[in-house]
Order: sequence, then C-alpha cells, then structure tokens
Amino acid sequence: RKGGEKGSGEKEDELGLRKGQMYIADVKQCSFSNHCFDVIYVRETIEYLGDKTILMTKFLQWLKPCGQLLVGDYCLSETTLSYPTAALIQNEGLQLVSVDSYMNLLEKTGYTNIRSEDYSAKHIEYLKENLSRLCSTEEITDDVKMKFITLWESLISALEKKDLTWMVFIGFRSI
Repeated sequence: RKGGEKGSGEKEDELGLRKGQMYIADVKQCSFSNHCFDVIYVRETIEYLGDKTILMTKFLQWLKPCGQLLVGDYCLSETTLSYPTAALIQNEGLQLVSVDSYMNLLEKTGYTNIRSEDYSAKHIEYLKENLSRLCSTEEITDDVKMKFITLWESLISALEKKDLTWMVFIGFRSI
C-alpha cells in the first residue's frame, strides 16, 4: 500500500481492512517519495543486480518507519562451487553473495532486526511445480520453454547440491 491511499483494484476484506497494492516495475527506474511503503517484497530478479547497496538504500528510504523489507534471493554457499553451478552463474550473469555478506549489507545500509531463513527446500518445490506447469503449457514457444527448463533444472541441481541456497531476508526500518 502506497501512502495510505486506496489503489486501483484494492478491496476491503471481511474485516474491513484494505488489501495492499502491488507494483511490478524496474526498480532501478522507479522513483517514489520517502516513507511511502509499509512493506517492500522483492524476489526473482535481484540476483541479476551487481551493486545491491544502492537498491537497499532506496528501499530503506521508501519504507515507512517500522516498515518491513522481505527479499528472496539466491546466495553462494561457503564451499567451492561445482563446475556446473559456476557455469550457471557466469552464463546467466547472476550477481550472488554469501548469506553473511547479505546480512552485512542490510546492516550497513541501516536495517534493524535483520534475520535470514533458508527456504531452499521450499524453493526447489516451487521450481519443480513451475517446471511441471511449463511443460504442459502451449502459450509460449518451445525455444523460450527450453530456456526456462534448462535454467530451472540447473538451479534445482545447484540448490540440491548445496552450491546455492535460496534465502529470505527480513529487515526493518527503525522508527
């Protein structure tokens, strides 16, 4: 929900509470006023961004006092990567860091009450479900389908081998 305003498509639930509005946009191009969001939820794209410091600083500015940031992102394990995972990271242009580096980044940019949770097992299930749906759809071309199949199978393998983890990071803006 932005600025306490009722957004388009926003409805009240059975308790009379407003449901939030979702924005899907290129965050590098977005400009919002400070302190306008209760929650910022980011996933499925942030792994492609190099310098996450600028982005995390923007998010912190956009959050209302006590606002919450939730980030889902792939992280590097502390062990040496297998060749297929290293190739995946390079070929896809993924910009990954370790869990500790992510935690330090959030702390340095000003978030409080930071925690991380490993959701790798749930993310593997999610990717497998999407693979199943993708294989049965006729709405996209075979070449696009194959690109996603190859990517998701590689990510599943990297997660299962523990080369990568899929983490959820939660942090808050202080009062």
